[in-house]
Amino acid sequence: MNQWMFPDVEKITKQPTKAALDYQHRFTQPCLLTYSDNTITSIFEGTGIPPAQHPLERQFIMLRVPMTECGQCQSTEIEVIYARFDHPLEDPSPGEVVCAYEIFCHNCNYFTYRKYTP
Repeated sequence: MNQWMFPDVEKITKQPTKAALDYQHRFTQPCLLTYSDNTITSIFEGTGIPPAQHPLERQFIMLRVPMTECGQCQSTEIEVIYARFDHPLEDPSPGEVVCAYEIFCHNCNYFTYRKYTP
């Protein structure tokens, strides 16, 4: 059995899909909580942070959602520039939990956006 889930959506592009096009200039820190309703949704954005240092990494790993490699070249030289976690307070129905992230690859300069609904 594969320990990781497969994404419901994967987009590999030359520019950001979810992060702002000017994310490198808009943000002054590697990772900031830019939206939270304190119950269901949290969104983190920034100039980029290694996946192992990202605040959502633990939740994503527990749900078998990897933030491990570039979708274009499979390099691990990546930084997370956008991440979203939706989780209802009560027992979630299928599709209500959403893990999504966008990474930038320093090896090939591509962006990979992935969305999972564990």
